[in-house]
Amino acid sequence: MTTLEGLKVVTAQSMALAEKLSIDQGFSAKSYMLACAKKLVSEVAKFIDSRSLSKRIYLLVGKGNNGGDALAAGTLLIEKGYHVEAFLLFSKATLSPLAAEQLTRFEKSKGIARQITQASQMDFASGSIILDGVFGTGFSGEVKEPVKSCIDRVNSSGLKILSIDIPSGINGNTGEKITSAIYATITFFLALPKTGFFLQEGFNHIGALKCIDFGLESRFIEKIKPTFYLIDREGVEKCFPRIKRDAHKYSAGHVGVIATSPSLEGAGLLASQACYRTGAGLVHLFIPKNVDPLFFASFPEAIITSFGTELVQQLQAVSHLSSLVIGPGLCEKSKSVKLALQEVYAHSDLPLVIDAGGLNILKSSFEKKGSNHRVILTPHKGEMARLLGVDKLKDEGLVETMQMYVEKHNLVLILKGAPTLIFAPGQTPIISTFGTPGMATGGSGDVLSGILGTLLAKGLELRQAAVLGVYIHALAGEIGAEKLSSYSLMASDILSEIPDVIKQIVR
Repeated sequence: MTTLEGLKVVTAQSMALAEKLSIDQGFSAKSYMLACAKKLVSEVAKFIDSRSLSKRIYLLVGKGNNGGDALAAGTLLIEKGYHVEAFLLFSKATLSPLAAEQLTRFEKSKGIARQITQASQMDFASGSIILDGVFGTGFSGEVKEPVKSCIDRVNSSGLKILSIDIPSGINGNTGEKITSAIYATITFFLALPKTGFFLQEGFNHIGALKCIDFGLESRFIEKIKPTFYLIDREGVEKCFPRIKRDAHKYSAGHVGVIATSPSLEGAGLLASQACYRTGAGLVHLFIPKNVDPLFFASFPEAIITSFGTELVQQLQAVSHLSSLVIGPGLCEKSKSVKLALQEVYAHSDLPLVIDAGGLNILKSSFEKKGSNHRVILTPHKGEMARLLGVDKLKDEGLVETMQMYVEKHNLVLILKGAPTLIFAPGQTPIISTFGTPGMATGGSGDVLSGILGTLLAKGLELRQAAVLGVYIHALAGEIGAEKLSSYSLMASDILSEIPDVIKQIVR
């Protein structure tokens, strides 16, 4: 059975309870720490070798078990010939019993441990790396001095920073950063990623993510209720419809795109081209009458129709339409466009992607009680705030607010951003960590809408289409950024890389 859900993303409390349950049943916190250290050493060695860095490592040691993890790893690294220094950011008297035990082992192995009372006491050799074990996922509140200044000094060192379980200073549940937090190159999360990685400031600090399996058995992990799931890459790729040898243009999917307004013609162009690049057999672009069709002269594959209030009749006259994309570049202030779209919504039984201008125009339609339309909404946070009638979408309670919205209105919602969240009625949300900051560019959302329109036209269920569409879009952005840099990426570059993503999926 194909599954979209990958790893669970869990709260710090849920993870702690699962560990405690296992320890209550005879497992050992010390054995977990040593297993974690062994895996960390393997990952640190690979990281150093792959970048030809020096074998000099600095440990940032807190007073809890994250500090113990760092010290245990440091001891093993010394045994393998690495030069390791530990910066103790709290007094030895405050260390947890396990951390204190690992400090003794570290010092017996000729490791250098320095008590740090001010940031200026820390010096770093070039080409070295830093292993962050100051605070764990249970941390909340403010990072106080002198630890704050130490974290700031580490961040400004220019060195690669590897965090154990979470970047120190980030709240494991909320992603909150009050004063300062480590900017990790990689976060080695223990068993499962934590909710705070993906909320508020967390996503800016975690860097790349890698799992450390420290031996917590699956029976304990299975008991943890997730906040959301990561995307299962293998599962989502299996959802992509394969081409049949006897396919024709209608069986490949016929997408109607209702889009554009004067000065925003490019939105409809990008969405329509994305439909074709994702495998649509036909794309029919419907544009308001005040938009010049000559703008699309360079796009011979599209069928262009100008519409006024008669849009419903025009759509009904088109054979074999499979899905509709509504909104890219549409003017919300046009009364004729608004009336036409509301009538289309009332009469259409096709699956719909509603984006941009379509969100506000059709708000009263898709929020109407008893609506049984098949709908994917694609707002960014600003658009979502307007749908909810608030000035700004708050991170506090975000997941719960979005889930309540989709349950109430019986639709699928893609909350675009970094990261992107996908909500569906009766389902745990799915989060996409793929993509690049360069995708925050005009027209990127129009490309996503076109991808989604084709996937729906090919017969995918709403949630399948939403997750697969976000995945394809994000990977296309990553490939484009790899070639051009995130700074230079444009929406048309994302569009151009869709074929490469599909080739990877179907090969």
